[in-house]
Amino acid sequence: MPVHRIKSILAASLVASTALFGPTATAQSSQPAPRYVKAEAANVRGGPGVSNSIVTVLNLGTEVSIYVTKGDWARISGPGQPEKWIYAPL
Repeated sequence: MPVHRIKSILAASLVASTALFGPTATAQSSQPAPRYVKAEAANVRGGPGVSNSIVTVLNLGTEVSIYVTKGDWARISGPGQPEKWIYAPL
C-alpha cells in the first residue's frame, strides 16, 4: 500500500475520531435567562424560607435571574452578592 494512501487513511481516522469523541460540553451563559415576577408583590428574603427576614419586595413584572433553586425557593442573587431568595412560584 502506498505511503500517501496510508496517510490519507490515518488523517480520515483522526477526523472521524475527533468528531465522535471530541468535546461534547456546550457553553453555558454565566448569566441565567431572565424571569419575571408573576405576583402583585413578592417578598424577597435573606434565605430560603418564610422564617428568614424580608430584605425587599418586588413588584409584578420585575425581571429577576435565578441562580440556584432549593425546593420551592430560588436564589436571585449572583455569586458573591448578599443572598436574596424568592418563593419560586411567584
